[in-house]
Amino acid sequence: MSRQRAIQKLDIPVNPCYLNRWYGAVSVRTAIDAAFDKAWHRAEDLACRYGESLIWTEPWQDVSPEMNQYLNLKIQCLDILASRHSMRYESSITVNAPFYGHKVVEIRQTCFHNGPQGKSVIDIPTHWNDSESDWTWENVCKNGQYYSSTSTEIWPRPEYKMRAMEEQRLQATEERRQRYTSYYFK
Repeated sequence: MSRQRAIQKLDIPVNPCYLNRWYGAVSVRTAIDAAFDKAWHRAEDLACRYGESLIWTEPWQDVSPEMNQYLNLKIQCLDILASRHSMRYESSITVNAPFYGHKVVEIRQTCFHNGPQGKSVIDIPTHWNDSESDWTWENVCKNGQYYSSTSTEIWPRPEYKMRAMEEQRLQATEERRQRYTSYYFK
């Protein structure tokens, strides 16, 4: 089974095969957050070293409305952080502005993969393009060995259990809906 599609929701779990490449993130949202954090820290490092840097993104293509809204919100947050940085320090960080310097951190959308990480090109996962199975929150709860946790933490985490129960409830509702429609609308 091949998954070649845009990611529709942010709070869906990531297959364990991607954990090492995508910052140990359990959900798509946390993988995106970690990628934006990396982009910010790289831009801040360049600005402190060379006096200026630019965070550059291209318009998001073929993403769901929820994903588009979240990614644009993250770009706005980077813009706010950049303006605060410029007020506080003697270096400047700009976001998506004309820039003729050579210290650029590029953010590009990509599908989940296990390829190498670039230093100045930060990948943001917006698509599936693999033959892995869809991972559910129930799978996350049952397979704690793949995920890092502290010695005092109880596995599975309460939020993962709640998401697994919500998944089961939605699946049961969908099954009832399909039975109803097949029975009454033959």
